[in-house]
Amino acid sequence: MRRTFWVAACGLVAHIGLLLGASMPCSIHAAKTSSKEELAARAKVTEPDARAAALAALKVNRARAAVKESELEVEEGCLVYSYDIRVAGEKGVREVLVDAGNGKVLKTEHESEAGEKKEKAEKP
Repeated sequence: MRRTFWVAACGLVAHIGLLLGASMPCSIHAAKTSSKEELAARAKVTEPDARAAALAALKVNRARAAVKESELEVEEGCLVYSYDIRVAGEKGVREVLVDAGNGKVLKTEHESEAGEKKEKAEKP
């Protein structure tokens, strides 16, 4: 009986976490309202180290990859370095999110040109 209760309780906690947007496991949580200075003070990984991790995650010849844009920001409640990387011969960009606390790559996705423009238009 106790085991059933704990299994159900853990499932509920996990479900609530997903509903609240905690979909990425990260080492530093931050609020979107934090200033750039506050975010920079909390980052434990340097930008050059995060950039190297992002480029390595793409598994392409580095001569073919160019960082188009980078930013230390809050994504899904996590403090991350965000990179838009253009790869020669590909349309759009690859967005790579690197944990600013431990340097691990949290997310990699391909964005089309239209998707990238839409994302930029939605940013304040």
